[in-house]
Amino acid sequence: MKKYFVLTLLFIICATSINAQNYRICGTNHMMKIASENEPNLLGLSELLRFRSDSILNSSTFEKNDEIYTIPVVVHVMHTGGSSNISIDQINDAMRIINEDYKKMNSDTSDVNVSFQSIIANTGVQFKLAQLDPEGNCTQGITRTFSTLTNEAGENVKDIIKWDPSMYLNIWVVSDIESGAGGYSFLPGSAPNDDGNAGIVILASQFGSIGASGGGNFSSRSLTHEIGHYLGLDHTWGSTNENYLEENCDFDDGISDTPNTIGSNQNCNTNQNTCGSLDNVHNFMDYSSCAKMYSEGQKSRMRSVLQTGQSWQAAPRNNLHTQENLIATGTDENFVVSACTPITEFKVNYTFGCVGDAFNFESQIYNTIIDESISYQWSFEGITSLSSSDENPSIIFTEPGLYSVTLTASNDAGSSSLTKSGYISVSDESLNMQYPYFQNFEVNSFPLFEDNPNANWTLFPTIDVSWNRTLLASSPNFTAIDNGLNSASFR
Repeated sequence: MKKYFVLTLLFIICATSINAQNYRICGTNHMMKIASENEPNLLGLSELLRFRSDSILNSSTFEKNDEIYTIPVVVHVMHTGGSSNISIDQINDAMRIINEDYKKMNSDTSDVNVSFQSIIANTGVQFKLAQLDPEGNCTQGITRTFSTLTNEAGENVKDIIKWDPSMYLNIWVVSDIESGAGGYSFLPGSAPNDDGNAGIVILASQFGSIGASGGGNFSSRSLTHEIGHYLGLDHTWGSTNENYLEENCDFDDGISDTPNTIGSNQNCNTNQNTCGSLDNVHNFMDYSSCAKMYSEGQKSRMRSVLQTGQSWQAAPRNNLHTQENLIATGTDENFVVSACTPITEFKVNYTFGCVGDAFNFESQIYNTIIDESISYQWSFEGITSLSSSDENPSIIFTEPGLYSVTLTASNDAGSSSLTKSGYISVSDESLNMQYPYFQNFEVNSFPLFEDNPNANWTLFPTIDVSWNRTLLASSPNFTAIDNGLNSASFR
């Protein structure tokens, strides 16, 4: 049997480290600075918004109405399997929260400081997952892409998948952001590619309130905060990511009913007075742990943005809510939602094993309603052939060898298949290693042994790292292995 290192311990350590930290703050201004250095023209509309006062933005130039602006949304889940492939329940939960927050339907508005109760705004903006993709195909408004870039995400994930940003609000949900942020979005007109990279990159741990989310106010309101940037809002202390600094009193967000502040320190001090007046720590554009509201001035700014576009912009916000675009994205109120053709994906508890072991397969189909109307057809092709019509079959292979696995999922809308070639490796029971087991890492060819392939080692699960032999062992005369993540001595 092939021997392998299971990197579970490493991942547990990493996850524990992340959870022990404070929730990560916004990276909008950091990313805007980088983008503007590369493309100076990007400061167009974002600078107009930043330096024009809200009294000008809200003048008669802009139509004032009670229209509900609907924004079509697509959520791109960037994952490497497991918990990073977040559930549709977590996505729906995140959508619920932003719709409640933007329409003043969140129950915690009653807890807002009495000094700001009168200016809590119903922004008149709502969000719907797209029901038609850019080609007019049926969709749930969710894509799922296997990519290790989810662990070092930034603008790079947008190069993998992106729907037309003039038609959809693109949201990329990732495991880790390279800059260290919890999420970020460019202000209108400031995203790279002539604003064509408009959208939001956000951690799965700060997306919604269930599943992979860390829970609590800060995590569940991170998307609300980033959409605020997407619709033209600065932080309440102005145009930096750094809060709780005395010099922030010298700056402002250009909106008259958000008091000047240095920002809260991820806490909820409702008596905080930092720039000569009571701070509104309940504002969504602060970093407080008790965000609950947008102000009327912020509402006016966002609605003005939704009426404003520039000819050079690849993603003008004023096209999103047009009736033509709502029809094209399947988000108008008359669109009839139906089941889509499933998109097939699956996983297994392990890909290496012995004759007689149980390999437990799990269907992970998406893009449709998961119910009894779906049929499943599995085939396992190798030295012998097996099949199953169970949703999640448990398969025992009776002959050693490499097996390819195919799953076809079907419903009334259609069917799709996925084949993973040479996916399962089954060894003869006689190759089982006996315990206690000793491995000498002094062999130059380690982890491969040309004279005895059955002794080869491999990484499992497969990730983008490789074996490297190093002499930096922790004890003299012993060699270590380096898997690209960590070095250790084994003896």
